Parts: sequence; C-alpha cells; structure tokens
Amino acid sequence: MSIEFSVHEHVATVVLNRPEAMNAIDPEMRRQLFACWQRIEDDLAIRVAVITGAGDRAFCTGADLKKTMPPKESFAELTFGAGERSMGSLATQKPLVCAINGYALAGGLELALACDIRIAADNARFAFTEVRIGSIPGAGGTQRLPRIVGQTNAMMMLLTGDQIDAAIETERYAWGVLRDTDDRIEGRLAFQEKRPPVFRGR
Repeated sequence: MSIEFSVHEHVATVVLNRPEAMNAIDPEMRRQLFACWQRIEDDLAIRVAVITGAGDRAFCTGADLKKTMPPKESFAELTFGAGERSMGSLATQKPLVCAINGYALAGGLELALACDIRIAADNARFAFTEVRIGSIPGAGGTQRLPRIVGQTNAMMMLLTGDQIDAAIETERYAWGVLRDTDDRIEGRLAFQEKRPPVFRGR
C-alpha cells in the first residue's frame, strides 16, 4: 500500500508511503488519498487527522511525473463530465495537521497548504517547481500560498520555483541584530515607565 492509514484515540494518521519515489503521488496513491479523506470525514470516531511522509528525505514531491502523463480525455471531460477532483479538494470539516519532513514540493506543498496546521522539521524544504517544467500549481497552490505567506513572497516562489527552508533561524538572526539597539531598549524603558516610546532609528 502506498498509503498507511491508522486511527488511535480519535486521531487518524495518514502516511504517504513511497519513500523510494520521495512520496510522489501516482494514480493509485491519489485514489487511496481520496478514500482516506472520505473515511476521515465520515467516521465519527475520528476528530483530527495528521498527514506525513515516510522516510526522512521528503514529505511529498507532488505528482509522480513518470506515471502521470495527461489522460486521453480532455480536461473539460474529466472536470465537468466524470467529476475529476483535484488534490486541492481534499477537504473535511475536521482539523488537518501536516507534519512536514524533507521536501514539500509542487503538489506536495499544495497538500500541506490544504491542511489547517503545518509543522515543519528542520530539514523541511518548500517550493512550487511546476514553472520549471512548463506548468503551474493546479490544486489550490496559487490561491492558498498568497493567503498564508503574502502576495510578494508567493509570487517569488511561484515564478522562480526556488526553494525555501523552514526559516525559523532567519527570525532568530534578525532578532539578534535588533536585540541591543537603542530603540529596543527605549521600548522596554517606555513600557516600564508607562510613557510613549521615543524611537530614534538606531
């Protein structure tokens, strides 16, 4: 099975289990994912779900490009006729938590963005790489990413395909530069003395 599904104490765990392919989603895994989401939605014993990837190299690198060439049916036929669903429609009323280890690329990042909470390991890497193969994110990425990271950061990722990491260290370094500035100390003194701060830009 390319998906492992288990339930323990009202928590469903979904593990993308194709580590040899960096947990890329092939057609069979896609079908299994939709079945998992349906079970999460329908099973009253499940209150929350966690999705993660097997191994430590990748959460999910999106569609398995070796196995997902466009089908013979047109997009219109699949979308409006047979009711083809995108990965972005993996929806449930229950809270979804994404535990991201390693690469979350393309559709893998879209899967993470579809969750309510994302927790990233130190080795997590994020990118929308579709632009590098002449495509665009097609499962909600162009809509969800700007809402979460802002328009400018989203456009940089979407247009370049560049990777970013889990970025917590950058915040710490910025805080370290700020720590001993006159303005930061003034802010604390003003709070203690119950007066408006007078910042001088230094």
